[in-house]
Amino acid sequence: NEMHGFILFKEDGSYFTDYISWQNEFGNIDYNGVNSCDLLRSEEYDRYIVKTGMKVRAGLPSSNLIYLSNAFPYEGELFFYTLGDCIIKRVFNTEPVCHVSNAAASGLYDIENKRWVAEILDLVKYRINMPKVGEEKISVNYFDKTVHLFPAIGDYQAALLGAGIKSFNDISFNLGTGAQVSVLSDKVVFSDKYQVLPFFGDNFLFRIAHLPSGRALNVYFRFFKDILGCFDFSVDDSRIWDTILKNVKEDTDNIICGMGFFENSADTYSKGYIKDIGEFEFTFSNLVTAAIKQEADNFIKASYMVCDNRDAIERVIFSGGIAKKIEFIRKRITDSFDEKVDVIMAENETLLGLDKYSNL
Repeated sequence: NEMHGFILFKEDGSYFTDYISWQNEFGNIDYNGVNSCDLLRSEEYDRYIVKTGMKVRAGLPSSNLIYLSNAFPYEGELFFYTLGDCIIKRVFNTEPVCHVSNAAASGLYDIENKRWVAEILDLVKYRINMPKVGEEKISVNYFDKTVHLFPAIGDYQAALLGAGIKSFNDISFNLGTGAQVSVLSDKVVFSDKYQVLPFFGDNFLFRIAHLPSGRALNVYFRFFKDILGCFDFSVDDSRIWDTILKNVKEDTDNIICGMGFFENSADTYSKGYIKDIGEFEFTFSNLVTAAIKQEADNFIKASYMVCDNRDAIERVIFSGGIAKKIEFIRKRITDSFDEKVDVIMAENETLLGLDKYSNL
């Protein structure tokens, strides 16, 4: 399931909330002169936040729950479910076990000591019941058949399992709507540079997430489509994308594009920009090249942050729609590594990951 989201149930099994996804950034909304993110970033909570492996973000369940409990008070007991766990509960009428990949994605779980962080949950003004975290399967009777239910797992871990990351000398570039760069480790090493995520086989992923990717490129796509519409041209979306990619050249003149149109890990901006435009340099080709080049350079910079020794990398694993679609990005990334690295382009990685998960 999609990670970093949740649903709250009442005691009678009815919904208290709709699904609250990571895109609902309530943590930035002030209440009583403060917001959830500022509260969680205070020095008092540093030692608890670091053990979650997640930096404070406005769309994490930790931030969203604090805001909701202040904005929408409730006296009864509430029950916390991730999206996959909610589906298991509603379809099979059974209490699910929360997989550690989803628990850790909440920003509320101490991955080193394997516990929900009571000190953060104390900031939530609801009486909230957190699920059991584990990996055991549940057998239920469903339409006179015995069904074996695996705990729902995070979509990112599923994708990387299917993409084939398995060695400490692998690096993954998962480039889709958003992008993530990860390496594998057999030990927890917390850092303010990257997230730490539980993976399979008692391993962990060091990850830079929330990198501008397809969502950021869509800003330029909509801009070009709007221009065409102003001149009464109706062009298929696929043709616009084809034209964008055909006009990407080896490098661009001095134009620089900031791709941070939203909260991201590449820079401190939450707005994009275009700068250093020469008098005769503001062309379609220069613009799309600058934007796509900047994304590739963001991914390369992230690889230095998660990897202490890039010279030891033996395999570069690509996955996600942007990695498949834009050869320029793949080439610029691989050119930044030793020429001996093997390059893998994963296909159907999430479904393959679920298949592998079912056989672990």
